[in-house]
Amino acid sequence: FLQVMGDDGSLLPCAINASCAALVFAGVPMKHLAVAIGCGVLADGAVILDTSKAEEQQLKSFAHLVFPNSSKSVDVKESQQKDGQPERGLITSITHGVMSGTVLSGSCLGFGCSSWPSLPL
Repeated sequence: FLQVMGDDGSLLPCAINASCAALVFAGVPMKHLAVAIGCGVLADGAVILDTSKAEEQQLKSFAHLVFPNSSKSVDVKESQQKDGQPERGLITSITHGVMSGTVLSGSCLGFGCSSWPSLPL
């Protein structure tokens, strides 16, 4: 159960991140942390992250993506390696609207992947 005190956009990714933080604070053992991002596509094709409520009203489509925070905190087996690097994976995704595969894989997933090195271990 989460209580929303205010909503200025990106509510679902915020709720997922808050839920994960609550589990950590409660001492629940986890293999990795869930890190959620929101990615929106405007009518002109521009891709934006962490949308505000006003921006959400203008979106043609959006994707909420949830990743594990780091391969260093996950048990990695040989079968899960690709080109010598552990595969990061995607825990879940929620999408709405029309979004090309290029935008989803190139921009939204790309932005998510580029944020991984800066995430806390």
